Amino acid sequence: MVWTRNEDSSLRIPILIRIGEFAAWLEHNSTKTLIDYIGKHTWFSERYCREDDEHVLKELIYYGHALILLDGLDEVSNVKRRGEIVDLIRKFIDEYVRTPSFISAFDDEVTNIRNP
Repeated sequence: MVWTRNEDSSLRIPILIRIGEFAAWLEHNSTKTLIDYIGKHTWFSERYCREDDEHVLKELIYYGHALILLDGLDEVSNVKRRGEIVDLIRKFIDEYVRTPSFISAFDDEVTNIRNP
């Protein structure tokens, strides 16, 4: 089998962000953004990558080779904090998502268009 790449079939590296963990990190880093957090997040209670390698994950995002999975917004019980996190996620999407295949739990199921 020969794998050929084109714009429609490019591989993406999954990056899972636990929103509850991100919210806790924001408590100590209130002026930071979601892109600042990427690379500092954990996987099975271990830091996802070394500090020296954070730039690799960010480059994957910049060039569209990452699949960002955000999980657990419902676990943030403080409504004000949840709103702040949603705003940070929207800013991240506006700045870094450059693909028409953006999918969200808030999408309209019929038209697959993000709701404002």
